[in-house]
Amino acid sequence: MLLDLFATNKAHGRIHLIFGNRYEKDILYRNEFEELRKSHPEFNFIPVLSRENPGWTGKKGYVHPVYEELYQDKKPAYFYVWIGR
Repeated sequence: MLLDLFATNKAHGRIHLIFGNRYEKDILYRNEFEELRKSHPEFNFIPVLSRENPGWTGKKGYVHPVYEELYQDKKPAYFYVWIGR
């Protein structure tokens, strides 16, 4: 969806991808998301790790508190949620 959105220049606001994983090694497509963040300033990639990861300086825990913090002002927003097992 992101690639289509950026390739077709569809109108959009800020995009926050809050990507929950257990371990840093589990972050799929990390390099691709980092590149998108560099080329699209409206895109924010936020990996969140739920298990102990020595040296990790990013968000820790689960995604729910992260999106609650980002949207605590209750502005209208769309959420796309995927829960994989």
